Amino acid sequence: MSIFESIQAAEKKAEGIRARALREADALVEKTRIESEEKARKLYAEASSEEQRINAEIEQSVLKKAKEIETQTQRTVEELRGLVEERRERAVDFILGKVFEL
Repeated sequence: MSIFESIQAAEKKAEGIRARALREADALVEKTRIESEEKARKLYAEASSEEQRINAEIEQSVLKKAKEIETQTQRTVEELRGLVEERRERAVDFILGKVFEL
């Protein structure tokens, strides 16, 4: 085999190696892309699940606080009714006392 033929054979072999390396690199890039997309989908699903859990927790907290406020409002209303009734009775007694003084 002549030097020229040896050089051609070496170049052809190098082309084959280069082509194989490109195919392997492309395959690796594709594999990485697929894995990255899968990880992104998984992270998104986890985040969505966590968001739903947090929203449910917030909703429960809001409902609990609303119930506490309602309970406190009812207590305040009852206390005010008692005061109104007491003062009404005193006012009636006062007015009747003034009427009978005349």
